[in-house]
Amino acid sequence: MVPGQSALPEVSTPYDDLIPSVDDPSARFYLEAIRLYLALFAGTVSLEDAKRVVEHLKENPEFAKSPTDPTVAPVNEHFMKKIIDNLKTLKKYNLHTSDSIKSAYSFAFLNDETPINDRDLQVLSCLARSPLSTVNAIARTLEIAPKTVSSSLVRLKDQHAVRFSCLSDNTAFGIQSVMLFFKLSEGVDWAAIETGMAGFPFTRSILKTAVSDLGYVSLMFPGGEQELSVLRSSASALVGSVFDYVSLHVQSSMGAESNLALLNNGTWSISEVIRQPPEAAPVEKAGSTLHVLSCGGRRKEFQPLDFAVTSELRSDCRASPETVSQSLRIKGWDVDTKQVISSTHRLIERRVILPYTVFAGIGLSGNFCFEVVCKPDWTERILSLMPLVPAALYFVSSRGVILWIQVPSQHQVEYYQYFRSLEHKRGVESVLPIMTLVQKGSRSMLDLARHWKREDDFWYVDTDDLDLASYLT
Repeated sequence: MVPGQSALPEVSTPYDDLIPSVDDPSARFYLEAIRLYLALFAGTVSLEDAKRVVEHLKENPEFAKSPTDPTVAPVNEHFMKKIIDNLKTLKKYNLHTSDSIKSAYSFAFLNDETPINDRDLQVLSCLARSPLSTVNAIARTLEIAPKTVSSSLVRLKDQHAVRFSCLSDNTAFGIQSVMLFFKLSEGVDWAAIETGMAGFPFTRSILKTAVSDLGYVSLMFPGGEQELSVLRSSASALVGSVFDYVSLHVQSSMGAESNLALLNNGTWSISEVIRQPPEAAPVEKAGSTLHVLSCGGRRKEFQPLDFAVTSELRSDCRASPETVSQSLRIKGWDVDTKQVISSTHRLIERRVILPYTVFAGIGLSGNFCFEVVCKPDWTERILSLMPLVPAALYFVSSRGVILWIQVPSQHQVEYYQYFRSLEHKRGVESVLPIMTLVQKGSRSMLDLARHWKREDDFWYVDTDDLDLASYLT
């Protein structure tokens, strides 16, 4: 229960007759998420009360496997009708398993391919270049009325799932961000491993597709080399029993790129560099400008309050200071509006956070993740290709780089072959791919901080808690 709250609000909807009663805690988790979304649409619960309910939902172990927060989903009739239709299907065929109910919720939010008009594309391009631009600034740039920009923003959020996040240098708070890329050993039950990973208190997100033994888990915890050494050793010790392969990446920098100039008249083009046959993959850097956020290490001027603000800005970096303050209060952090404004200004000015724009539903149905283990010079060359891709995120470590790219379906083969071909270059050790249909969300930084210990202005964990074997064997 959230501090200061005597009881959770009762949530009811006009559609309760469609919501079944189930005993399985995992199935109940997704039904509660569905009920909460429908209540928000119907206006039978306030956003503030809904956020309190979400804090309760986070106590369910299923949240770690598939972080689900209805309060950040677009609330509109289109998605509401899809959920209702899915509930009717569940009722008709008496489908009450966790997987079927989860699908009824998550599939409702898969973005339909909706053509984007020229004006909305112009506004989105401005936001992709500068995610924090005001409505008035965009209006001046495009020489249109602010009201036109505001209407465009509504359509972009409803039809193309546009949202505004930020990357963050968590080392500024003494926090390590780690990616564990893996390949399961033959015969290992993934469901059991996923449950174990979800129980590991430092897990942010988990991803493995049904058609591959490759996957990754992202982790976050306070500490330095001693803590990293324990995690690294415990992961390596699982090779041969749980994993055939593990690769630990400690984040040194990150970035996000998009290239909406490749979209013309509803059709995505492909860079001539990517069109080259695999054997012609470039040896030199492509020379494009990158938006990179480097990890600079612990900065004493940034305190837990700044960490809390950063966590909220990762959910919505355009949220008003009042909204951020209210959300933090619900989570037990007494942070007023002035403190949010001051903290946000310092986080941006000192490059602890880097805002970026996320979008969907404009023809980018191909979704790849690549782990590239390579030498530093090849990391730079590969990153220089990212602005040539429609949309990309990247996570850099001393081992190489992990890429997430979104591409149009008609170009999937070209992109896949191109990046796989890099494995044949001298200086590139391996390129391992995961192809996904749906990106999962992740637990927030504040969700993870509940498991950390705090002394004065520093967090720490017992190193024994970082032993993966306790959860996976």
